Amino acid sequence: MKIHTTDLAKEFAEKVKEQFPEIPQEDIVTACTNIFNFIRHHIRSRKELPIVRIKRLGKFYVSPGRILNLLEINDNRLKHKAILEETHKQAREELLFMYDQLKNHGYNSNKEIVFIDEEDTTTEGEQKSA
Repeated sequence: MKIHTTDLAKEFAEKVKEQFPEIPQEDIVTACTNIFNFIRHHIRSRKELPIVRIKRLGKFYVSPGRILNLLEINDNRLKHKAILEETHKQAREELLFMYDQLKNHGYNSNKEIVFIDEEDTTTEGEQKSA
């Protein structure tokens, strides 16, 4: 059984509605899911693939296995005429670009880490100054 982020966010909104009755459920769901939309946007809009660190959640990055899986899914969708050729081509180029970035650079370089919290804004390899 696959669990979707929005379903979890709705379940969370139900649990906290007595604590926060003035906040609509849709706003709570949006607040819970926006961080992942931000990560997706940030990864897709960069020339270099970042590692995104979210305090108390962990580090997020593009997985090479996931890219290969998405390439296969994209090809199958085209084969079954579920997407247009133009959409297929655009998605394929984007995925191949990401894969090349991973293949050429890996994750051991000094790439930027985007911090979501304001308390800790150092990058990997940097030390906080006292």
